Amino acid sequence: MKKIFTLLAVLIGLGAQAQTILVQTDFTGYNGLPNTVPFGWFISNNDTSATGKTFYTGASTCGVTCPAYKFNLTGAESYIITPQFSNADSVHFYMKGNGTYKPNKFRVYGGADTTTWTLIQQFDSVSATSRTVSLPVGPAYNYLKFGYLKDSTGYNVGFDDVIIFQGSLSSVPMTEKFSANLYPNPTNGLLTIDLGSLHTKSLNVTVINVIGKEVKALTLNTYSSEYTIDLGDLEAGVYMVRVRSEYGETTRRVVLRK
Repeated sequence: MKKIFTLLAVLIGLGAQAQTILVQTDFTGYNGLPNTVPFGWFISNNDTSATGKTFYTGASTCGVTCPAYKFNLTGAESYIITPQFSNADSVHFYMKGNGTYKPNKFRVYGGADTTTWTLIQQFDSVSATSRTVSLPVGPAYNYLKFGYLKDSTGYNVGFDDVIIFQGSLSSVPMTEKFSANLYPNPTNGLLTIDLGSLHTKSLNVTVINVIGKEVKALTLNTYSSEYTIDLGDLEAGVYMVRVRSEYGETTRRVVLRK
């Protein structure tokens, strides 16, 4: 399923632009032990007995499918470093906090090498609602590092479905750099589209399945910054939801469970 979704993401792209995958992992086969770390990746904190201390197998904490990496180290920043790449435009990844709100920092760094790092993005906390994050990268970086600093009262974080693209955010016009938060994700049917501070006159929503077929199209003619749609008439699975407004468009992966 993940491989089909990845192909679909490449074909659709952001703003209908072609994308090339430079690096990706969904942690398939990872059981916490160092010898199961995806090839070319570095994980600072692994398990010693494959008991689930550093990976998730529950569907509510994984991305499209399990397993997912579990950031669980207390008192120090544990981190994951990607394989080398060049000329990347964006990175997409899944993350989800496992517990009540705690102000523990999740950071994304970029580096030309693996010794000097520049902070790209800091999340002061990780929501307990799963989300897929998209960030620009740029040609200055050949590696990314994902780090989580957990204190004694903090919670663990699920991390999954990392894809580094060439040909996405930096290759589309500014009007297409439009963002929307879709939640809950996974969903049992009802899906909220949150535009943040933007209010749009109308919203066009297109839902596409894993073989690239359009299965739902909606036009929401209401002046608002938040919309709710119902995917309950669709089969359980993975979909790409494209959201368009006068400000541009964005595409997000959504998991429908029943």
